Amino acid sequence: MTDLAGLAAAAVAGHDLDKVGSRAGLSLELAADLPAFELGYQVLHRQFGPTGEIERFETLRDWFQAGSLSAPGAPIPAWYHLVLARGPQGQLAGVRDCFVTVDPAARRAVVLLSHSYVAPDFRRGALAALLRGVPVVLARQALRRAGVPDGEVMLAAEMEMVTPADRDSVVRLVAYGRAGFRVIPPQALPYAQPDFRDLVALGAVAEPLPFLCLVRQVGQEGLSTITKDRARAFVEHIQAVHRCHTDPDQLQVIRAHALDALARDLRDPLPLITPPASTDQVELLQPLLRSVVFPLYPPAWRGREPLAAPTAELSGLVAAWTREPSP
Repeated sequence: MTDLAGLAAAAVAGHDLDKVGSRAGLSLELAADLPAFELGYQVLHRQFGPTGEIERFETLRDWFQAGSLSAPGAPIPAWYHLVLARGPQGQLAGVRDCFVTVDPAARRAVVLLSHSYVAPDFRRGALAALLRGVPVVLARQALRRAGVPDGEVMLAAEMEMVTPADRDSVVRLVAYGRAGFRVIPPQALPYAQPDFRDLVALGAVAEPLPFLCLVRQVGQEGLSTITKDRARAFVEHIQAVHRCHTDPDQLQVIRAHALDALARDLRDPLPLITPPASTDQVELLQPLLRSVVFPLYPPAWRGREPLAAPTAELSGLVAAWTREPSP
């Protein structure tokens, strides 16, 4: 069995996590059969199901059993993975799932982060960092299989815009920033997630969901910029995942909206937005406010909730974190 824990430790820069993980008795395993997948899914669904942040069981089960999500010969093949973490007595300590994509021609792997859960008894320890290293391990394994072992790795995440009422959006951005992630300026890459509803059954028109693009350039986390080629790859690789279950016409509309804006931006490389180091600096999130970012999208994609004035929304954000102590 592959030593995922040891490899994940090596993938997390700045942490001697192999020793920490060994001392804590932690182990990681890639789900290899349906019972292991079901166990991990149940944990994730309890955490993310009530808020609609996880796909249906049947959807992920089919992806897990299929192995590759892509048709033979696809230029950017994609795979779904689920990893289980266990404690010293073999108890389930955490779960991570993600999608790995590889473009052999560009010598690049991109991992779309999906869900991560750490059980309460294992929080504030080595496990969260180990789970952050798992996607890097899976990406490098995929690059080796594709014959480009020295290819580059990027981690990608989609995230909602910041609003005063959503404290979790601020906490997540701070956590991502500490883990080496930066935000691609929405003005340069106004990306949207597809509308995953059954549009035919509902008789509805697709309403893509605007999202921020978070990226970690593995091994180059100190970069304050990203090339336009890598920014373009963010969209291409994520759509390689979505292509297996989303109407291609909707994907093309999303792709065109994002990449047309990227083409109009004359900067290369693009400056990245660094999340604040703590929730005491929420004013630095002004470029990522809903009121600032949503006007970059077609009105039909913004939902029915009216937009606040950017100055008022920023004041509300600062006030929300001033009134209550930061976590």
